[in-house]
Amino acid sequence: MPITFKFLTVKSIPRLWWSAPRALTLRPPFRSFLGLVFGLILFGLGEALLVAAGIGVSPWTVLAEGVAKTAGLSLGITTFLISLSVLILWVPLRQTPGLGTLLNALRSEDRVWRHLTRVGIP
Repeated sequence: MPITFKFLTVKSIPRLWWSAPRALTLRPPFRSFLGLVFGLILFGLGEALLVAAGIGVSPWTVLAEGVAKTAGLSLGITTFLISLSVLILWVPLRQTPGLGTLLNALRSEDRVWRHLTRVGIP
């Protein structure tokens, strides 16, 4: 009897009440934008707490920490530079980043360091 995974048969992204009317829009509905901003703030807080606790971080932050220690830069600036590099690498792929991707890259440095200073890490 072959094993089948139902989640592999999904062919479309589900539409939910907070979904934007179309993908890759730079002007999403307000509730979509609000959900995006809330999610980015929550993600930044989580990353900052993981860094402050010293119990391990996500792979993206591990890369940023390694580059930061090697280059003598702050973790926030390094995260921003890596995000910017990845966005530039999208150009040859002819992929259009959405608003969430752009805000994540642009606000990552600010989010992580603002939360770190709140929990007592300079």
